Amino acid sequence: MRMTATAALVLTCGACTIPIGVPEQESAPTPVPAPAPSEATSSVARYVTAAVNGARHANGLAPLEQQEALARAAQGHAEELAERRTLDHNSTDPARRTMTMRIEAAGATWLRAAENLASMSGTASAVPAQTVRMWLGSDGHRRNMLSQAYTHTGVGVAIDRRGIWYVTQLYVLPRADR
Repeated sequence: MRMTATAALVLTCGACTIPIGVPEQESAPTPVPAPAPSEATSSVARYVTAAVNGARHANGLAPLEQQEALARAAQGHAEELAERRTLDHNSTDPARRTMTMRIEAAGATWLRAAENLASMSGTASAVPAQTVRMWLGSDGHRRNMLSQAYTHTGVGVAIDRRGIWYVTQLYVLPRADR
């Protein structure tokens, strides 16, 4: 990934993909709501979704449909990452340890799922474009973002007390049986 370093900008990211398969649990646990995001983090999440769909459009792909349950799962994980001040695809909550466990705990289904993470400093107006630019510059993140295999998404954004933003985006092909 080609990036220029500045003292005020910190960019890190992680990508995870789960291939088509059987969900980790046969029945999803009762959905648990994520903490309520602030207006700033909600706005950043909306703009990340729009920027990702813009990149998909530019590459001849259909937009991802926003799903509330996926947004709850992503928001809860972004909040945890901000609290822990780290990027990690695994949660410290045993009931929501993996991405697919978080998806199911929020009440969504999955046949295929992927997750992109990012953290950075910057202004709320700059974070969405920086996030998407960074993901497009990384093979794994780009593959998740521009895959025809995913039809639904949820984005969560949190900011820690140091002013570092944490972005979680889920990419999902839901199971058809629900």
